[in-house]
Amino acid sequence: MLFRSYLTDFKTIDDSEIEKVVGVDTLVIEALRIHPHPSHLSLDEALLLIERIKPRVALLTHISHKLGKHLEIKNRTPKNVRAGYDNEVIYVNEA
Repeated sequence: MLFRSYLTDFKTIDDSEIEKVVGVDTLVIEALRIHPHPSHLSLDEALLLIERIKPRVALLTHISHKLGKHLEIKNRTPKNVRAGYDNEVIYVNEA
């Protein structure tokens, strides 16, 4: 079974909550912008969590224009991380 996790609209998360999603197949996580924000994750903060969670693939969401264009994001992230896009559909199989 493939597991997916959606983590958005937060700045901090307890280690116990991260443990629940370690190794998910697909992680959707916010990365608002390059520079720190008081209530949302920056790209670097999102990448640190992605490194801890170790998903097969991570999709960045809640992206502001201050993060850059998709190609710029691709050049700043590991191969398993990419920017999501408007109207993207991710199919979830229910078991």
